[in-house]
Amino acid sequence: MGEFEYIEAAQLAINWMIDGSMNTVGVTFAYIVAAYLAGKSLSRSAAVGLTILYTLFIISPITGVLGATRNYVLTIERYHHVFPDGWAFGTPPGLFELGLINIGPLVLGWFGSLFYLHFYLRKGI
Repeated sequence: MGEFEYIEAAQLAINWMIDGSMNTVGVTFAYIVAAYLAGKSLSRSAAVGLTILYTLFIISPITGVLGATRNYVLTIERYHHVFPDGWAFGTPPGLFELGLINIGPLVLGWFGSLFYLHFYLRKGI
């Protein structure tokens, strides 16, 4: 691969991270709106079912963000290995740190939305 192909591969990984994050935010927002509109009137089984369905919808974008983060870090590391004097990227970020920055807010939003429905609106599961 050439230098510009590495740059494009890194850009694609960043786009995948952004897409997964935006999909997660969209699904979380829809869950919060549904909880706000119908949360108090839902039966216990309907609330738990809604939470299970929401969690299943969230798993795919979050794992996509995690995979894109891994691809981004590996692309930069390979770039520095192939082009030691390359100009395109700085020091490669750590996978743990970048994953924590990318996944942390999504997981906190997930927990916060679950807390909102089950403990704030419904006062318990």
